[in-house]
Amino acid sequence: MVATVLTPGMRPAPPGRLHPARRHGDNAAPSVFGTILIGFKAGAAVTIALTQLPKLFGVPGGGDHFFEQVVVLIGRLHLTNGVVLAIGLVSLAMLVACDRWLPGRPAETTSKRPAVRPESTGESSPRTSKAS
Repeated sequence: MVATVLTPGMRPAPPGRLHPARRHGDNAAPSVFGTILIGFKAGAAVTIALTQLPKLFGVPGGGDHFFEQVVVLIGRLHLTNGVVLAIGLVSLAMLVACDRWLPGRPAETTSKRPAVRPESTGESSPRTSKAS
């Protein structure tokens, strides 16, 4: 048996019904969960960017923790490899430019041309021939 504790002004939900806050999508949990998810995504993005920045500058990375990695990166910026940095920046510029001027490419998967079928040689394939 489950005991329900009610405070003044509260009433239990009828059996088989959702809690009043969970009806019609007016639950507070999605907004809290959404906020947590946004923070998680931002943290993941910053962490990934920090692990890639040493490669962009062509310097060795290091450090076990976030702020230690930042300090190590700043301390090694004088070792920046110009060629690696130039290639990385040009690549990033190309990605941004293609995203701006060619949106959705190469995501288009359907072709507007009809499919080209090879000509039949008259021989039956193993899939279409009948077994004797």
